Amino acid sequence: GLKDPVQEEELSSRCSPFCAKTPRPSLVDPSMPSIPGRRRFSKFWTSDRIQARCPFFTPKFRLLGAIPFKENLTNPRTVDVQQHLRATILNEGDIRNRRVSQICVVAMTLKNMAHRLTQPNTLILTPGDRDDVLIAACMAALNGTPLAGVVLTGGISPSPSIWNLCETAFKTGLPILSTEQDSFAVSALLGSVDPSVPPDDIVRMRNVMNSIADHLEGPFEQLFQSQSYRKLMLRQPRMSPPAFLHRLVTQARARPQRIVLPEGEEPRIIKAACLTHQRSIAQCVLLGDPDEIARVAQAQGLTLPSDLEILPPSVEIRQ
Repeated sequence: GLKDPVQEEELSSRCSPFCAKTPRPSLVDPSMPSIPGRRRFSKFWTSDRIQARCPFFTPKFRLLGAIPFKENLTNPRTVDVQQHLRATILNEGDIRNRRVSQICVVAMTLKNMAHRLTQPNTLILTPGDRDDVLIAACMAALNGTPLAGVVLTGGISPSPSIWNLCETAFKTGLPILSTEQDSFAVSALLGSVDPSVPPDDIVRMRNVMNSIADHLEGPFEQLFQSQSYRKLMLRQPRMSPPAFLHRLVTQARARPQRIVLPEGEEPRIIKAACLTHQRSIAQCVLLGDPDEIARVAQAQGLTLPSDLEILPPSVEIRQ
């Protein structure tokens, strides 16, 4: 912080337009597409615009970067929701890796809510006696949609016959939870899920650090070459993972390469190719059926970049 109260007040007043306070809406509102944060940093305010509006930035008081708000960095894991609800785990599945980006409270008939089952990372909240919803969620899982999970309310568990019918879908990693409370009470609890990063969520911590490192600007690179940083490195010879990743990505962008990915229809390969294109790290080429790649991308909630090259595997390409 600044020691001079006048400078501190000036800094606060000048930076106030860049952050807008927004109320935290309920997570279970059907119209709410995602879990929001408490404060949003507008993408409009880039580092250059902020530095132009804030003349107090000097070589001695530098702006190292502008970190935008990213909704996916606030998405809790399904296990975090389970612990918050104190729900019973009927099928663990991939509960520690799947994340909740939206919540669907089922009160309509299946035909009127089936479209929600095609949206990845959706947590389905339904009464325990709605076997049709559970079966539909299992069909979505078998179709490749990574749902965050299903929460059965009212203390009602599926019958053995229904459970055996869905057993193959459970092997895809679909978490199934059960709670004694009714849907209304569970909905109220879901509205108070803590958006902070749990101590054991290493993946989310790494994503937050990588996001920060990716949005640090040129002065951060100059900091590596500064005399003060070299003195610091003498005391602490290791570079932090975000700093190392930032330098690695910067070097990759300086010399872009073309990478051919033969398993182009695999969900993880498609996700990696999209992320690589979005961050301008390399030019990826996916080998596979274009229609199948588009279907898998839609099921995973991914948008294929317009400049992503997709080639159907042919004899000429294989040779």
